Amino acid sequence: LPGEHVVRKGSVGDAMYFISTGAVEVELHPDPVRLGSGDFVGELALLTDAPRNATVTALSYCNILSLAARDFRNFLDRNPELRETIHSIARERIGQDIQFSPAGTV
Repeated sequence: LPGEHVVRKGSVGDAMYFISTGAVEVELHPDPVRLGSGDFVGELALLTDAPRNATVTALSYCNILSLAARDFRNFLDRNPELRETIHSIARERIGQDIQFSPAGTV
């Protein structure tokens, strides 16, 4: 629902989320980021084994699909090309070269 939190900053990363329909805002300072259909959030916490780095809030009615951490790791293990794509997007989002946790690299 509009205004509902998808994830909260500081919480444990237990899944990543794919935005099927609708739009969300990632509360980053100084400039929030808006994402919509086809985008995903929550991968950084899974890749780095760190708490969530931002709160994500629905801007509209959304259909959001979740992928549990264990399934995410299996997915990365079985799809090395997609793993590299997700790693690349994660590096762009964080703005630096990051080290992925052993769980994130599978």
